[in-house]
Amino acid sequence: MLIIDESGSWYDTEPGTNPGFLFQQNTLRDALIAGISLNIFNSHSDRVQMANIAQTINVL
Repeated sequence: MLIIDESGSWYDTEPGTNPGFLFQQNTLRDALIAGISLNIFNSHSDRVQMANIAQTINVL
């Protein structure tokens, strides 16, 4: 069985900001990535035991 933890898209920090801060774009592209990931997890539910999307768990 597969367990996928915190799937999602993350990007480099913005120029001139603290490199320790996480950066999340939140664009239509990110919504599509989330939807595609959920579709893949659903399509292969016989092999995926658990899957998380970071944005639904960590509330950034």
